Amino acid sequence: MSLPLGILALLLATVAPPSPGPIEEAAKRHDFEWFGLTLAEAERKASREDLEFRVVKADGKYLSLTKDFRPERINAHIMGNKLVAVEIEGMSHTIAEGVIDLRHLFYLGLTEKEAINRAKLNGRPFRVVIRNGKPNPVTMDYIKNRANAVVVDDKVVAITNG
Repeated sequence: MSLPLGILALLLATVAPPSPGPIEEAAKRHDFEWFGLTLAEAERKASREDLEFRVVKADGKYLSLTKDFRPERINAHIMGNKLVAVEIEGMSHTIAEGVIDLRHLFYLGLTEKEAINRAKLNGRPFRVVIRNGKPNPVTMDYIKNRANAVVVDDKVVAITNG
């Protein structure tokens, strides 16, 4: 007995795993500590490591927050149920992992050279602002389409504009 093609396609669609989205694809390119975790995974990780954790931005909207400063508190940005950026209070740069602007996902996990080449192809100024935890001297001018990268062990782990 054979099934009609429509029913067979429906059965396969419910059994086959969904194809990964851009966040999952970016998370595969590097062994990120926080980026790409689900909210529940991040909360468990923070609890295991005895770190304060809060979501500061969800689906593009900033949440109401206290203004107290707590060194090493994890401030997470989530999209859907995935962490897309992590800020660590007291660190000298804006984000430790991920992207605030999802259009930059394609840089994450690339080597520094790959990211520079991709930026050149896109006509985008590119600079590394922090390499392996050490800030590089940078100009204070703001260039809207410039990519500012944080690189760890030759991999781009965070990227912002400016």
